[in-house]
Amino acid sequence: MGLLDDVGQSVNDVLTELFADDSLIRPVIYRKFVSRDYDSEKGHTVPVYREYPVDAIRLRHTTDSVQLEHSSVEVGDWYYMFRSTDLPSNLSMSDSIMDGGTKLSLKSINNGFNFVHLITVTGLGL
Repeated sequence: MGLLDDVGQSVNDVLTELFADDSLIRPVIYRKFVSRDYDSEKGHTVPVYREYPVDAIRLRHTTDSVQLEHSSVEVGDWYYMFRSTDLPSNLSMSDSIMDGGTKLSLKSINNGFNFVHLITVTGLGL
């Protein structure tokens, strides 16, 4: 029995508490890339996604985030934390996240021992 087996239930208990706190979670859409199909209306191929509504915790802005001058909008990178069991399998950098109608491109995907996934995204702030 390894360390993860010893602490697994405690980690899951903490995650359950965190994701039960309405002040922390953000409902987002995880968009899993499926394929590219030709769109005759647009005259070119477009990505096709399968959408998964999931809860996430947006942890903090990274040092790469910048406030646009004379605006409340920030541009840059954010971290989103997801329970691993809430996400589809085989995550890919071709996937994306929709948060409040804003499409966010994935910059990195980090698996936290199959308990959580920490995903860095880039895009306009909300």
